[in-house]
Amino acid sequence: MKPQSSASPRPWTFIASALFHAGVIGLLLWGGLQTTPPPSPAPLALELWTTAPPPPPAVTAPVAPAPA
Repeated sequence: MKPQSSASPRPWTFIASALFHAGVIGLLLWGGLQTTPPPSPAPLALELWTTAPPPPPAVTAPVAPAPA
């Protein structure tokens, strides 16, 4: 009988590893597909046009200098 070398892994370890990785990748994909995308914020131009403009600045009449 030929003794089995401990340096080479057994075929079932490769099968178990492949199944485990396939399961993890499948769960990640399934979880990613179950999430709903967040609502996108309104563009800045739309926000600017839908708000009221600020009031105009108060205009004061220029004051004439006092005669010297």
